[in-house]
Amino acid sequence: MPLVFVHGVATRPSAQHAAMVKQRDALFRSLVFKRDDLTIVNPDWGSFAAKFGDDLPWLPAPRGNEIFDVGDGGPPGGLGPEALDGRLALGTIAGTDAEQAIDLVAMAALDAAIRDAALQFNDPDAAATGDAMRLAQASAALLEAKGIGRKDGPTGIGTLAAADNGAFADALDVELARAGGPVEAYGIGDTVRGAIGHLVGLVGNGVSDLVLKATRRDLSRAVSLFLGDILVYLRERDTPGDQGTRARIFAPIQAALVAGATAPRAAGEPFVVVGHSLGGVILYDLLTDDAARAELAEAIGAPIRIDALFTVGSQPGFFADLGLYPGGRPSDGVKLPMPEGVRHWMNVFDYTDVFSFQCGQAFEGVRDFGYDTVTDLLRAHGAYFLRPSFYGRMRARLAELDRA
Repeated sequence: MPLVFVHGVATRPSAQHAAMVKQRDALFRSLVFKRDDLTIVNPDWGSFAAKFGDDLPWLPAPRGNEIFDVGDGGPPGGLGPEALDGRLALGTIAGTDAEQAIDLVAMAALDAAIRDAALQFNDPDAAATGDAMRLAQASAALLEAKGIGRKDGPTGIGTLAAADNGAFADALDVELARAGGPVEAYGIGDTVRGAIGHLVGLVGNGVSDLVLKATRRDLSRAVSLFLGDILVYLRERDTPGDQGTRARIFAPIQAALVAGATAPRAAGEPFVVVGHSLGGVILYDLLTDDAARAELAEAIGAPIRIDALFTVGSQPGFFADLGLYPGGRPSDGVKLPMPEGVRHWMNVFDYTDVFSFQCGQAFEGVRDFGYDTVTDLLRAHGAYFLRPSFYGRMRARLAELDRA
């Protein structure tokens, strides 16, 4: 059962990216497909997109009233874990929407694990193992055991409706141990409490003026890569030769699709492709390009067939409305076709993620799904893959397709 994941903009090889990929692969294997031997191919096209020097001389630096006491101690103003009680009462949320509350804790733990694996341990594999992964898997087991997420199931867990986040952490510790699954009772409570503390930097405080100034350089570099990748892709889309999009960006993705399509799998097992951000845009472009399709068919030995295409936090609908695809701009009653050979296309967007858009109005056969990552504007674009419920819902959608 192969999976190809096509990354989005502003993605480059690094220790942190390697840790994120290891963790994401482990979550796909354990929460979606529940198979350790799942073949996952992660093509790198970002290395062939926009390039900047390390010095970025065109970036402004803070002037005037400089930042005071913003560093390892956390967000400005001395905010600590206790501040979350006034900003994000997890126990209150859990009483009516346990999936959101538990997901937020798991998301924070997974995010911290990526940073630690890259910066502290210098070991990308550490992000795919250890306490954060155990917490994510245990959280999924708890939600499944309670029937939360099912159409007719409950939404809240009464025992988690605690008065403050400390009491919520204690209650969640107990519930995780009761639910069983891949978790040892001892020590998981410390992971929960640490994750709640890490939430301070992930939810509610990321758009303040002080935080923006303190992180301006890293943020501007990310935004520059975001815009730069799109501009390079569009400008060189039809450039022939080694410097064109086809040779530099299509090629690694085509190789990954061939590897996924030809990977061993049992009869009836699906071939799944995920495109995040611009990865979804590129996939539609590639899969509707006659020359690229011919090259894929030659390498595979048959026309490519994708059982499930997921575009996540992506912009194909936006690009279609600009008329940037060969089929032109969709008009009233006339939509662009689904790529030939794609059996099902599901598009996931988040209202908080300003770079995610619907596709159903522009393309035939697409199913749009809203998903709330419950994080701030700066992090929503990548938060999908830090939420256990995202993987649970993906598994449920694939199960529906199996029954169709």
